This record gives sequence, structure tokens and C-alpha cells, in this order.
Amino acid sequence: MNQITALIPTLNEEHNLPGCLESVRWADEILVVDSFSTDRTVEIAQSFGARVIQREYGSHASQRNWAIPQSSHPWVLLLDADEQCSPELHQEIRAILEKGPDYKLYKIHRWNYFLGHLQRHGDWGNDWVIRFFHRNSAIFEECGTFHGEIRITEPIGRLTNPIVHHPYVNVEEYFNKFNRYTTDAALHLLQQGKKFSTIDIVSRPLWRFIRSYFLRLGFLDGVAGFIVCALAGMYGFVKYAKLWAIDSGRKCHA
Repeated sequence: MNQITALIPTLNEEHNLPGCLESVRWADEILVVDSFSTDRTVEIAQSFGARVIQREYGSHASQRNWAIPQSSHPWVLLLDADEQCSPELHQEIRAILEKGPDYKLYKIHRWNYFLGHLQRHGDWGNDWVIRFFHRNSAIFEECGTFHGEIRITEPIGRLTNPIVHHPYVNVEEYFNKFNRYTTDAALHLLQQGKKFSTIDIVSRPLWRFIRSYFLRLGFLDGVAGFIVCALAGMYGFVKYAKLWAIDSGRKCHA
């Protein structure tokens, strides 16, 4: 049977990591690629029998492109520390490996929870990520410091069962990440040569809320669904506001 490595990048994830590791105990190898955590992340990983290697974090894509070839086995399930492999997904992946995979890359539906509330609709409910793949077929492309996407060069399979994702413990953690991510997104736009536009800062956040809340039925997720969709629109607004501020500041000092 084809063997698999569960690959988990980490940085100070002592609270999330036990649940993630427990969900992949079945893997032939658990590989934790740590960015020199200062909490108990490494100790916890080792207690689960994981192989731990460390590398300074540069960006989302560079870290993963370095980590994937370190896997001992040809197939990889990539999880962030705040994600868990559902038991049903475990069984589905094992069945694919036993019979022989039909694809080199597989998309998995990610079930996103917002402060304990599963978002079945909206943008969060339509979240598919390539996380199960042959290690020779996955190359990440940069989308800023904190995000990256796998370059697609061949057909992709789609699995039935989900990854479970609890990205935020509380509202404070959400806004801490929100601030970092919007700054990074604005800088990424600037690096791509994107200029601030009044049309963008007005239309894009509004469209994102309408798409997520109405067209993708986010309203069916209740109050939590409204908050998530409103924050998605706010994310776009702040991103473009920061692009304006960064671009204006650069021009003022030119």
C-alpha cells in the first residue's frame, strides 16, 4: 500500500496541536516543521511520536515548498495546526491509498467554525483546499507572506469527507490575525503593481458581502453567518484602505 506523511507546519501552536496530532495518529509518519516555537509545541509534537525539524519562517509558500520534500513517504496530507482530519476523511484516504490513487492532487472540503459555529454556507462554507497530494506534484506559489496556493498543472480529484478547521479561539485572536493579514494582502497588491482605486474600496467589499451573505446563502448560518460575511466585506475594505495608506505614504516620501 502507498504510505503517507501527515505534514504540519507550526509556530507556537501548543493549544491547537494536540487535537491536530491526535487526528493523524493513523498516518505512517507525522512530520512537524516548526519555525522555532517558544512555547511547548516541539515537546507536544515529540510526545505524539512526530518527527520534528525546524526552519525559520520566510513565507507560507517557501515554508511548504521546503517542507514537502522532507516527507519520508510519497503521499502527503498537509494540515495546519488548527485543523483536524475527520475520521471519515482518514478512512477515505486510506481506501484511496489501498486501491491506488487516480490523481496526484486532491481537493478536500474544509469545514470552518467561527467561535464554535459551523459555517455551512457563504464563502466559508464553500472552502475547498488541495491538501492530499503526491509530494512531487505540489508546488506552492506566493500569495503574500501568510498565504499561498498550489500551482495546478494537472487534473484534480475531490474527496467527500472534510477537514475540520477552528481558526480562532476568540474575537481578539481573529482581529490580531485580521490586522496582520490585511497588511500583508495590501503589500502583496502593491508588489503586483496594483494601484489604489476608489471603485475598488467601495465595490469590492460590498460585492464580497452580497456574494457571501445572499448569493451563497450565508444568512442561513444565523447571527454567526452574518458576522462572518460582514467581516469578509470589512476585510476587503481594510485591505484597500491599507493599500491607499501605504501608497500615499510612499508618494509623500518620494
